[in-house]
Amino acid sequence: MAIVSDVPLGGGLSSSASLEIAVSVFLEQLLKVEMTPEDRALLCQAAEHNFAHMPCGIMDQFISSCGQKGSLLLIDCRSNKGELVSMNDPSVSIIVCNSNNKHQLTGSEYPDRVKQCKDAVTILQAKYPEVKALRDATIEQVESMKEEMGDVVYRRALHVVSECQRCLDCKEALVAKDYKRAGQLLYQSHESLKNNFEVSTPEIDTLVEIASHQDGVYGARITGGGFGGCIVCLVDSVKADEVIKALEKQYKEKTGIECTCFVTSPSQGARVLKAYEVDEVVKAAPTCECKCPMKKLVKSVPFWVGLATTAAAVSYFVMRRKN
Repeated sequence: MAIVSDVPLGGGLSSSASLEIAVSVFLEQLLKVEMTPEDRALLCQAAEHNFAHMPCGIMDQFISSCGQKGSLLLIDCRSNKGELVSMNDPSVSIIVCNSNNKHQLTGSEYPDRVKQCKDAVTILQAKYPEVKALRDATIEQVESMKEEMGDVVYRRALHVVSECQRCLDCKEALVAKDYKRAGQLLYQSHESLKNNFEVSTPEIDTLVEIASHQDGVYGARITGGGFGGCIVCLVDSVKADEVIKALEKQYKEKTGIECTCFVTSPSQGARVLKAYEVDEVVKAAPTCECKCPMKKLVKSVPFWVGLATTAAAVSYFVMRRKN
């Protein structure tokens, strides 16, 4: 099995989940197993939990498996179902900017936050037994139990409860093509991730600050699990190139680090590619032109004849040895 990727490693862009999902699709073809995109996502999440011992959520695996071109995905983590939200307006673009401050979740930071959120639920249930998860709670309920929670657990709960509402509000804004409102929600999300959930870094905050002063930027926030990695910016497509130049120039001036930016859009989740689709992908990304001689080789008839002959010979000798 050969693995080729242009997803930045450690950038908070779901590189591990995309690998898991791609490998699952590959194995499904080899083993002749049929699996729904949702079941595949849950299987790969279980692999993270049981083998990597990372208590991750379902978001990364879900979007890698269930994504649809031209749509965002609103995920219900209780029912494990996704709702497509159209995002194919050519007047707006998404810029991903990598701080090149490597994202790591190998320590206790993520498990600590999982535990803190569970602690918040337990405390809330003492007064509000209907709260089964933080998604069931209101800001008012969290505020009423602030003293019992203590500062850290309170801020973790405040982030999760407010972020759930921001997701729903952002969906409505995008459906209405109210990009100014959607951008405001992105900024609010970043502030909460920075101050309440405490998963941002000075480098990430610098990028968001630079983006917020650029003409054509509706909003920006950290993306991924935090502790480094990337930001995403919702921008006016006409201004995208200017925004990227400003981010690259000013970030280098402020931090001494070179960031990496690119414009992207929602695309299809993991799937089996036909030969003509591979060609289309290569044509659509001329900067990643494949110069490997294997590309021409695997399209030649002699290659497949030789491969079939070799496979037949190996099978013959294996069968003779068994007999």
